[in-house]
Amino acid sequence: MPVEQLLRARVVTTRTKAEQVLDKLYSFGYFHPEEREGGRRLDEIYRVYVKARTLSIDIENVTKQLELSEGPGVIDVLLRGDDTEQLTLNVNGLSSLLSKLETESSEILPRVRLLLEEREKLREELNELRSVATGLSSTIRLKVNLKELKEVKRFYLDLFIAPIKAVPELTRSLEGCYVLSEATSDRECIVLLIAKPTERARVERVAESLGLKKLIVPEWLLGPLPEAYARLNTKIGELEKRLEELEAKVTDIKANLGDKLLAMRDAARILKDSLDRFLSEPLKRAAVIEGYVPVTLKDQFVRVLGDDAYVELGEVRTGHPHNGHKVPSFLKQSRFIRPYTNVTKLQGIPGYGEIDPTPLVAIFFSIFYGIMFADFGQGLVILLGGLIIWRRARDLLKTWGMLLVLLGSSATIGGLLIQEAFGFSLSGMFPFPPVIKLLDHSQGHGSASFNVGAVLLMFQFALLLGFTHVTIGLILSTYTYLKKREFAEGITKGISTVMYFFGLLFGIAFVGAGGFDEILTSNNPAPLLGVPAGQIGSIAVPALIACIILLLISKPILMYSGIGHREKIGSVIGASGMELMENILSFISNTLSYLRLVILLLVHIVLMLLVNSALGIGIAGIPILVIGNMGVIALEGMVAFLQALRLHVYEFFTKFYEGAGTPFQPLLIRSRFVNVLIGPLPQSR
Repeated sequence: MPVEQLLRARVVTTRTKAEQVLDKLYSFGYFHPEEREGGRRLDEIYRVYVKARTLSIDIENVTKQLELSEGPGVIDVLLRGDDTEQLTLNVNGLSSLLSKLETESSEILPRVRLLLEEREKLREELNELRSVATGLSSTIRLKVNLKELKEVKRFYLDLFIAPIKAVPELTRSLEGCYVLSEATSDRECIVLLIAKPTERARVERVAESLGLKKLIVPEWLLGPLPEAYARLNTKIGELEKRLEELEAKVTDIKANLGDKLLAMRDAARILKDSLDRFLSEPLKRAAVIEGYVPVTLKDQFVRVLGDDAYVELGEVRTGHPHNGHKVPSFLKQSRFIRPYTNVTKLQGIPGYGEIDPTPLVAIFFSIFYGIMFADFGQGLVILLGGLIIWRRARDLLKTWGMLLVLLGSSATIGGLLIQEAFGFSLSGMFPFPPVIKLLDHSQGHGSASFNVGAVLLMFQFALLLGFTHVTIGLILSTYTYLKKREFAEGITKGISTVMYFFGLLFGIAFVGAGGFDEILTSNNPAPLLGVPAGQIGSIAVPALIACIILLLISKPILMYSGIGHREKIGSVIGASGMELMENILSFISNTLSYLRLVILLLVHIVLMLLVNSALGIGIAGIPILVIGNMGVIALEGMVAFLQALRLHVYEFFTKFYEGAGTPFQPLLIRSRFVNVLIGPLPQSR
């Protein structure tokens, strides 16, 4: 399905009404301002932008110093949920919003800054005094009198904190000086350096080069070392108590005002970022704002702005950027399709006019995951975990929770179809038999064997599923080229798609006939179809040859007919031959790649049989069983996701999808911490 259709909007108003129109645009919300280089920003908008930027920077600095959490992690959400309260602000306009933010911040920020500054100074003072305390404790062992050191005139004496490994090099570098050291820890020591007064500059230079730090002792500590050391510890204790009080106040602020500060920060930052996109034509008396609006909201857009501005709406042509910028893509999806956008966005969002593959991703990704991780019990565990995250989380994490719910559901359905749960058979527990029975559990508890026929049938199904997936990609590729009016590429892609279809029939006939010799005459039943392999071969072989010939001659014919690009005939034929070989090899490799669906299912079954074998040792095997299941869920759940993703990125998206679109950025001031409602229009759509 294509992305939502947009209209190009041009809003013209007088400069005196520019700010009023701006308020209405934010009240409307779903308007994407066009970014253009070289334009002149409206003074009326620039004043609002400067205020928003200043507020954003001020609040951002405080939130960083407070080290406020941006939200709970996945484990926290699972255990306690997301208790973040979203702040809702109802304002009449942007000026009202900024005034509200300025008032709120002026009441909070100054006292928070003072508290943080006092805490920082206290931390620095404590670090200095602790360093002095470490030095003094060692100086006591060295039996050095600090007061006497200060009074010595004929020698240069000083104390340093040094790395222990630097002492030998220090001794060698200061030959002729006296070096006395005492370890204070495994890595550091206190060093007393005694030298001639004339050697002072050299000693300090060498000490600095080796990473020594001079021990600076405050004047109030000079005197008998035991008394000074006791006074110092008393001072440190007082400062530590004060620091604990400040930390308690900071913790209280984070608990009571943290979410509010983050909400104010987000409101100012989102407003600043969106205002930064508004540029104006250099007109003297008029303000011109250009952008994009969804076609479904055009009547509402005109109704909101009609009284204060002239609104001109025009059609947006696909593939024709305006002013050098791409047309944004507005994705509108159902609640069950939206979580799979997380998968699509790993490749990129679709460009405007490009096909949005997310609905197809939702179907095939779920099927692939359900096959690879087919387990009724473990699927329910994933479903339950995703449901908890979905109920407790917000924003992006909430969509990932819903994705886990959907994938867990597909794994549960897959397990139900083969009637397996945690590696145990569910046969007899349901009123219907398994669709396909991969394991024979009749050999007893903890022992089972594969049903070879069922496994081969699953491999055939995987190949057919892969053929369907790749074929859809090829059809969409053909459609995309024809839509772009690149008819030569579109026609060759169409022929390649037909060749791929008959190539599959050829493969089925080949397997049924057991080789090339009887591929046209064999009466053996063909896999999947059941009809004689010779009948399939008699259709597939000539059709496949015809497609190969068409691919070799189509580009020269299209070139001479004026549809394709004019090139030398030799290079065109050579390129056609190379493209034909590439198509054949890629079709074979792409299709065989889907065998991993069944291979991972078999790996999962083998792992569960191995884990369940722990029950053979009795009750002691239960912890192994629990831990083993947890490991399999975590490991295989991720592996199945990555393999399903790989099949889409390499086997599907490469056929037709670029994913180089620009996201539609509405004028919604909304985050997990704040939701700003401007004017009479509700922004919850």
